[in-house]
Parts: sequence; C-alpha cells; structure tokens
Amino acid sequence: MVKRGLALTCVLGMASMAQAGASQNVELRAVSANPHNGPGVFNPGEEVMVDIFVTQDAGEERLLRLVHLHFDGTDGSLEPGLGALVWDSDSATHYQDTSRGSAAPGDPAGVATAYYFANPADLGPNPASQLTLPAAGEVRVATLELTLPMVPGDYLLDALTADSSVSFGYDFVGDATPITFWRNPGNLEDGQLLFTVTDVVTAWKWQSIGVHGMGIGPVALEIAPDPAPFSEPRLSGVSKLVVSYAGAFNPATAAAGAVTVVGNASGGIPVDLSGIVTTTNAIAANTQLEITFAPKLPDFAKYRITLAGVETPTGAAIAGTNSVIVTALLGDASGDLMVLPNDVGGVSNLVAIVGIDPTIVIQVRSDGNNDGNILPSDVGGISNEVGKIGAIIPNP
Repeated sequence: MVKRGLALTCVLGMASMAQAGASQNVELRAVSANPHNGPGVFNPGEEVMVDIFVTQDAGEERLLRLVHLHFDGTDGSLEPGLGALVWDSDSATHYQDTSRGSAAPGDPAGVATAYYFANPADLGPNPASQLTLPAAGEVRVATLELTLPMVPGDYLLDALTADSSVSFGYDFVGDATPITFWRNPGNLEDGQLLFTVTDVVTAWKWQSIGVHGMGIGPVALEIAPDPAPFSEPRLSGVSKLVVSYAGAFNPATAAAGAVTVVGNASGGIPVDLSGIVTTTNAIAANTQLEITFAPKLPDFAKYRITLAGVETPTGAAIAGTNSVIVTALLGDASGDLMVLPNDVGGVSNLVAIVGIDPTIVIQVRSDGNNDGNILPSDVGGISNEVGKIGAIIPNP
C-alpha cells in the first residue's frame, strides 16, 4: 500500500462553494510512489491512495457535518480497482446512504456510491460526528484506495458529481447553539482527478557494491554515466552492481543472459572473461536489479557492462542508461583512473578512522581492503598499486 505524506500532488479535483464570504473546496490528491514520475503520472498497476480534503481559504472555523460523495462519473476502466473508502476520524458516525444501494463504508466503494460523514437526520450538536474545519486551512476527511489499470492511458476519477455536497453547521466552534442549518447546494462542479498511466520506465542509476567490515555492510559507489570516468578502488572489486529503475521491470526479461560484459586490459588487450559467472536478482519490487560476478572482474582493466532486452511488465523497452563503463583499479582512492603517490598521501591523511562513514565517498574509496577502517594497512596496500594508469586503457 502506498504511504501518504509525499510532497508532490496529482492534478487536483476541486469542487467549491461560497459560504459567508469564505470559499470551501473539496480537493482530491494522489501521488505516485515512484519519485521519478511527474505530477499526475503513475505506473501500470500501481496502488495509490486518493486523499479527500475539505479546505477553506478564509472565514471562521466551521464544524464539518456532512460529506456526500458519488463516484458514478468515474471512468469505467477504474471501477475494478476501486477499493475501500476509509474515514480519517475514528470517532465519527459513518452513515451510509442506503438509498443508493451500495455497501457499508469500508467495503469496496464501487460506483454510484454516496458516503455520509454524519447522519443528516441528527441535526443536534454531536461533537463525535463533527470535524473542525480551520478558518484558513484544510482537514482530510477520507482516503480512497485505488489500484490503477495495467494498460497505459489517461483515466478520470470523477468522485464529485452534481449530486455531491459538503455540508457545514453555521455555528462557530465552541458555540453551544445547536446546528440547524445545512449547506447543501447540490450543484457542485464535478471534482475530477486525472491519472496518466505510463509504462515508460528508465534505468537511471548504476552502483558498484562493496561489503565493508565493522558492521558497516554493503556500501554503494555511484557509477557516473559514460563518458564521465568511474573506477572501483576497493579490494572487493567489480563484483556486484545494482541498477535502479524509475518504475518496475519484468524480471523474466532480466536474467543473466540480458547482461553482456566486454573488457580491455592495459594496452587494449581483451580480458578473458570465460571463467566469470554472471547472475541477476530482481529486488525492491522489481525496481532494482542486482548483477553479481563470481569471481570479481579482473583488476587493472576497463569494462563495458550492458543490459539488453529488459522490458516493462507490459512489454515496453527500458529507456535510460542501459550501459556503463567501469574501470577496476584497486587503490585509486581519488577516482582519477590512476594510482599515484597522491592517492597514498590522501589515504595517509585519513589514517586512524575506525569505522568509516559510508556516506562520505572519500572514506569509502580509501578503505581499500574493505575492513571498515582506514589504517596503515590501507596505505601499504595502495602503495603496492602505485603506477597503474587506467585512464589510458581504451574503452571496450
């Protein structure tokens, strides 16, 4: 289930009315769990939460008494994915308009459904069935569960038809006067929320993973896209990569056969990779792909690693960065594709760090032996590698 509270919002569906100089609105909001989707853009089959707010731009605090929602204008392709409508106030009286012939609140909403927030027959003061609408602010009254279709396209959620209404008591908060007047215009404009479902998925980030000691565990170094240089300087070498996707991919299309590796050693001599076994593993709900090489790719060489044929769940090709250049260069703490005395000096300046900070790249790169510390042993190890110039190795 998608979590609430994300910053971006989908296209707003809004129905407004005027009351005593203030403007009250019903707004529908939804966001994609995929942070790379723009506003209103979602992935096929994505589960979303549609938050239903009542807002007021100015005026007095009001007691929100009634929310009457119809979904009978909704795109029919969304109907199978409509789930429960859940009210935010546990203490409120949830009254079902049985004249509409639909299930009780909390059951599948379907279409042609009218949900009351409070029983309109009870016109007396009943704080348990009221919510306070701030003088200038908003209150979320309910959330609708929705699973989007697998087929790309635009889908309209029409949750506020002409029959819908939001009702307020005209007494102010704290006023003991019973509520005797309902705001129920019955002619609100349709509140609509447009979902654009797309199967355009991109490979947007590659990382090289090394496991460090001292309980630190796996630490990723981000691989810069070609032509920017990247070297893997740790003893763990080029042994595991993780590719991150903006959206889900079909794991059946991301088996080991989708990965090709070619390499050049010093002087442009091709690297013999016949003894390397490649495996893949889909993780993070099929939005990340682990690529493991056993044993690790030989050091002091430059590799082109390519993914081909990986598809989305609907069969579309993956866009974005599907190939990277990685230089295996033990000791290149600075990342300039060379192991020189300045690498030795730089690591020497960090000696005595016990337990590296995995968020500080230079510390990760300086822990050449992956033990989780930066000690004289790291300095000695890098000193043994001085003189390797990976920058002059031609790209494969």
